[in-house]
Amino acid sequence: MPRTHGYALKGQRCYGAQDWGARGRTNVIGALLGDRLLTVTLCAGQKKWMR
Repeated sequence: MPRTHGYALKGQRCYGAQDWGARGRTNVIGALLGDRLLTVTLCAGQKKWMR
């Protein structure tokens, strides 16, 4: 059985023979008001300021 996981430095892509169809990143930002969800925003692409 081939290996399905690999290792890479933090922030670096792990290259291999498997193409899992990675198409980018979608981040979700939400706001709570008390115990209720007030709003949700979806941001496409990589947001380096979120790290």
